[in-house]
Amino acid sequence: MRVIFSTGLAHEMGGGARYAAKLAERFSERGIKCTTVPYTRLELALPIGVRHVVYLFRVLLPLIGADVVLAFDTWSVGIPSLIAAKILGRPFIVRVGGDFLWEQYVERTGDMVKLSEFYDTRRDKWNLKERIVYRGTHFLLKHADVLACNSRWQIELWRRVYDVPLTQATVIENEYPARRPSTPPTEKNFVAAGRPMKLKQEGLLMQIFHELVKKYDDVSLDLHALPADAHRARIASCYAVVLASVSDVSPNVIIDAVLYGKPFICTKDTGISERLGNTGIFVDTQDKEALTRAIESLLDPKVYADIERRIKAFTFTRDWNAVADDFLKAITTCVSSR
Repeated sequence: MRVIFSTGLAHEMGGGARYAAKLAERFSERGIKCTTVPYTRLELALPIGVRHVVYLFRVLLPLIGADVVLAFDTWSVGIPSLIAAKILGRPFIVRVGGDFLWEQYVERTGDMVKLSEFYDTRRDKWNLKERIVYRGTHFLLKHADVLACNSRWQIELWRRVYDVPLTQATVIENEYPARRPSTPPTEKNFVAAGRPMKLKQEGLLMQIFHELVKKYDDVSLDLHALPADAHRARIASCYAVVLASVSDVSPNVIIDAVLYGKPFICTKDTGISERLGNTGIFVDTQDKEALTRAIESLLDPKVYADIERRIKAFTFTRDWNAVADDFLKAITTCVSSR
């Protein structure tokens, strides 16, 4: 079997390209040939439509000798990959890691609207590009053979939003590695680094910690973006992790916090609470007072120790082999039905 991976630009902290690279390693171990067709900065510089046509031809040629295409993006590479698959009669699978339309809207407007409320309350504020993205995503969902999501929360949201019977949708959870050793913190430093996007609400966090340092002289906030390995090393020795994003589909930074046994604060508007709901603090991050109280609560030794115990009691693990097995099951079903 030969599989084509369509990926976007790689991010240091994560993203579809990194996910695809891990998956390709496991596929190769099983004797499956993988060809990755990454999005390039050249295409990113082209106008909408033109960039899609360029990528269409880039993915079409290697797909001629392949059995299936697996896209890790719903718009930039997802749409052209779907068209290429339809032209050649190949199955098309798309893995959804986030919500491109919502992210772009928040970045453009600075309107901190929750993902769960976005489609019900902001449609009249979409610009032309956002309306095109919505229609394109609707087209993709209607014609995809399999839609792989991180959580049931995400599937139910899209089922309602796009008015499409997503019978082809399946949950393929992210990796949950086995616990790794960590070091006790030497200071009360909260790590909150991620992609530099408005939805991360870094400004709000800075305001909160500016006020907290007046009350607690040993408290600090770390917003520096680091490569993945350096970031994990930082989490291994930090005091706690705080994710102030308005919403987040399945934040790897929270999985990393659990990996190293570090207490965390996370937005309530997320699919990851289905798995980790009893291990940390989930809060409405749009509420400054609630977020401040959550951060201050971790400065209480009793609260901190209680959350450490809850994280320690969380023993669920899921490695990349399990993730690969789930994708291979979906791929095999699609290919055999052709």
